[in-house]
Amino acid sequence: MRSTSGNALRVVILPGTIFETQSVGVQNMVVKEREEAVLMSYGSFVSFSVDSACVNMELGVPSENDTFTISSVPATGDLAKLLNSPDFADETWRVQQFAI
Repeated sequence: MRSTSGNALRVVILPGTIFETQSVGVQNMVVKEREEAVLMSYGSFVSFSVDSACVNMELGVPSENDTFTISSVPATGDLAKLLNSPDFADETWRVQQFAI
C-alpha cells in the first residue's frame, strides 16, 4: 500500500472485505480477520499480509501474479454471519476455507 495523502493514515481492513480478482477464471478473496496498517505520509509504503480465503470454489486458485481490487460491496448474508462467528475464528484454516 502506498500513501497519496499528506497526512498520516491508519488503514483498517475489516472481515468480509472482498478482493475482486482482475484475472479471468480466478477466485475472489474474502478477508477473515481485521487488519491494520499505518502510512506516515505521502509516498510512504507498507506491505503486509491479509488473512483471507477463496470464495468461488469453481474457479482457479489465485497466484502471486494475480492482482485484486477492493470491492465496494462487502460480504453479505450467510458469509458475513460466518465471518463474524466466534466459533469460526477458533477453527483451523482448512475448516474455515471449507466453511466459506
